Amino acid sequence: MSSFSKSLKPIFEGLITPILELFEQKHISPNIVSIAGVVVISVGSYFAYLDHNIIGGLLLGIGGIFDAIDGALARKTNKVSNFGAFLDSTLDRISDAMPIMSLILFYTKSQDTFGAFLGLLALIFGFLVSYTKARSHSLGVDIPIGFFERTERFGILVLSILFGFYKFGLLIISLGAFYTTIERIFYAKAHLNQKNIL
Repeated sequence: MSSFSKSLKPIFEGLITPILELFEQKHISPNIVSIAGVVVISVGSYFAYLDHNIIGGLLLGIGGIFDAIDGALARKTNKVSNFGAFLDSTLDRISDAMPIMSLILFYTKSQDTFGAFLGLLALIFGFLVSYTKARSHSLGVDIPIGFFERTERFGILVLSILFGFYKFGLLIISLGAFYTTIERIFYAKAHLNQKNIL
């Protein structure tokens, strides 16, 4: 989690407390919330593909909230599990890909090569941000740094779709994710080499 996300976390947790309490009272499983999030994001992505940017952006925002509260709900209801963490991470990859894929298809349909190219860059480097951290962790080195993580990328994507600035959003995501990927590669190189020496 980036320092920016960490600074917003207390505010966000305060805002979602009533939602968590409602879900707890209704005995809604955190896994159901995770699945609901990816479904809403998929529907929002379809509207983005149709160029209905306002409804698409709003649905993506709602799906993003679901996606953000499943872990908090699991902790609140003491339903934290390894499978829940695995499912959440797996569904996160779908949630990351669907909106960008919808924009790639949108630009492909209109034969806008540059727009489709920006979408592919955003998709590739967005996944590399997550992969570099996961791969380094599997080799025994955690990467605590990350300038442009998932929260920032998804937030930029939602705003760019909501206000119709698709290419600008994809460009910012591509550049930010590229920088973070390089940042993590250099961090992993330094610390994995140090670990080999030790």
